[in-house]
Amino acid sequence: MSKGNVLNNIKSSIHFESSKAARALLWKRMGSFSGLGTLSALKTEARNELGQLMDSLDTLKLCEAFNKEEAKVSSAVACSLPVIASLIDDLVPRLSAGGRLIYVGAGNSGRVGFMDSSEMPATFSTDEKQFLTVVAGGDEAILRAKEGAEDSEADGSAKLEMFQITSKDTVIGISASGRTPFVIGAMKTAHKFDAITAVITNTSPSSLEKLGVKYCIPVIVGPEFIAGSTRLKSGSAAKQILNMISTCAMVRMGKTYMGLMIDVRVKNQKLLARGRRIIREVCETLNGFDLHAMNGDKIGGFALDDESLNVMIERCGGHVKQACAAFISHLPPDCAQQHLDRANGDFRLFVQDFSRYRDSNLNNGLTQNTEEFFMSIDGGGNKMCGINLRRILSAGEGPSWSLQFPKYGHRTVDV
Repeated sequence: MSKGNVLNNIKSSIHFESSKAARALLWKRMGSFSGLGTLSALKTEARNELGQLMDSLDTLKLCEAFNKEEAKVSSAVACSLPVIASLIDDLVPRLSAGGRLIYVGAGNSGRVGFMDSSEMPATFSTDEKQFLTVVAGGDEAILRAKEGAEDSEADGSAKLEMFQITSKDTVIGISASGRTPFVIGAMKTAHKFDAITAVITNTSPSSLEKLGVKYCIPVIVGPEFIAGSTRLKSGSAAKQILNMISTCAMVRMGKTYMGLMIDVRVKNQKLLARGRRIIREVCETLNGFDLHAMNGDKIGGFALDDESLNVMIERCGGHVKQACAAFISHLPPDCAQQHLDRANGDFRLFVQDFSRYRDSNLNNGLTQNTEEFFMSIDGGGNKMCGINLRRILSAGEGPSWSLQFPKYGHRTVDV
């Protein structure tokens, strides 16, 4: 019998509107039907040992006590690091193949997921459709709490089905209690369509763990500072884990370089200043690689003053990584991007590949920013002339060709 039928039968058999006893009976039967009756057994619902003293503490003591409780979060998360790392290793190839990372949560859990997913495009220039959050109650619940929205398992399932889940996707359910119906419904749907599944809870064992999800991440933070207020330690734990998953995945995908936000795209003055700083730090870091030795405030003949950096960033459409590649390689932005594409956008691999490319050219008597061609001209009879052409690439300048005649030296012409 469905939950709706249970409620209708109760309402028809007792005077629901007028009887306090009837309302008490209703909640008792609802608890028995949905599992709410076990809520009081959860550690997140237990009263903190500071509870009896809390009301008598002055403000500083309250803050110290609160900080002491929050400090327990990191050590609790540390217990799950091996599982989190395995999840990230499973996630990265799926994201690289175009799969999505989808968080599912209700109330504060949903908002924590939304905070993480919404920052990915701005921080790492990812596709905004690749990092998503499904919140019980819809987008409106992100701004204004809709507490009753979490109680429908069917709604969670239906909401996730709208995303047409595939085996390339990864779905992470977030529920402090481990028993939120909306999240349970969504995770069942994710499992049905063979997506990678994971759950973050603050209690174990839990209903979500029993669904057969691949990665269970129970973070036991103990009683909250205020009993049942899971926006506190439980929320902090969820945020820390989601930040860890998304950030480490981006690092593994080459979206950062030596701790720098190299894949950021400039869209405001703050990001422009950050972009200039990143380019300078990359150039200074790679000076030891001698891709182009720095000379004062220049690298490979390129000035690193604000105006020059702004021009290069603009030429690269605001893409800081492309600008870094152009400065380091001394190639025009489009050519630098081609080298980046060959490295699948991974700047570390770009540096390695371009170093090999440079060394190979140097061994062949070429500079790193030239391309060599051979052309033969038939003058008739036995008057055949062979010419080597070297296309010289210079960022900020038009290309030129170096024409080398075997017996007559060479000359350079602009084209």
